[in-house]
Amino acid sequence: MLERQICPKCGEWCLIKQGKTACCDEIAETTAKRRAQRMSGGSGVRHIPTKDERNRILWKQKQSCFYCGRYFGSAVFRNGNIILLRLEWDHFVPFSFTLARQNFVAACHICNRIKASMVFETPEEARQYVSKTREAKGYSEVPKVWPGVSEEEE
Repeated sequence: MLERQICPKCGEWCLIKQGKTACCDEIAETTAKRRAQRMSGGSGVRHIPTKDERNRILWKQKQSCFYCGRYFGSAVFRNGNIILLRLEWDHFVPFSFTLARQNFVAACHICNRIKASMVFETPEEARQYVSKTREAKGYSEVPKVWPGVSEEEE
């Protein structure tokens, strides 16, 4: 069970991580009596970052995926097919757990689907999981020479 409470700073439901709220990094209030409460879905409307936020995130991430580090629009290879990486906006902590605006990252469509709604302690832990899963699913760099074609034939 993931511990949640209403953040004293932003007033939204958020995860409690190491005694602090995951959204605003405020000290979490502890109550003597704990009660489990099922919460499905996010509390509110799902948003994407504003244009300024998107530009800031893309600049900070150098126009590349938060998880795999590949540039958006670049290509990967899987099962004989070339796939161009599309940009998607991901909630690092799933939307159903927090609405914090600083929770957005730019991710390629492949990494975003692999990470899905999983919760990780650190970004590095998420990157390691996504990397291993991408490799297990057969994603790789586009070969310089197409399989079955020799360099002389080009």
